[in-house]
Amino acid sequence: MPRGRRSWPRHALLAAGVTAIFCFSDEMALGALSAIGEAGLSCPRDVSVVGFDDLPLARYFQPALTTIAQPKGMIGRRTVELLVDILRGVECPRRRDDARAYALVVRGGTAGPRTDR
Repeated sequence: MPRGRRSWPRHALLAAGVTAIFCFSDEMALGALSAIGEAGLSCPRDVSVVGFDDLPLARYFQPALTTIAQPKGMIGRRTVELLVDILRGVECPRRRDDARAYALVVRGGTAGPRTDR
């Protein structure tokens, strides 16, 4: 493990009995799916997993990953516009992304709440 990084038990959340995990990226969600399988659990039967990014491979994970799709085109366009404004010396007003541009993509990684707990 690289210096300065704290170690934490990989299965700590699963041992605590969580039934859903929201990850900050699809890559992290893939790690969560791996840990779920290593713990002898099943996604989504035992634990639902949601990622963020909607990587092209997310649909091919097992199970296919439920994720939040980012408006990559809009983000890229606004970034270039901001860079051009900065290079021109234009005052750049603070912008807020339109939250409606993000979309929940429901696939096989999530299930309804369990009723047997």
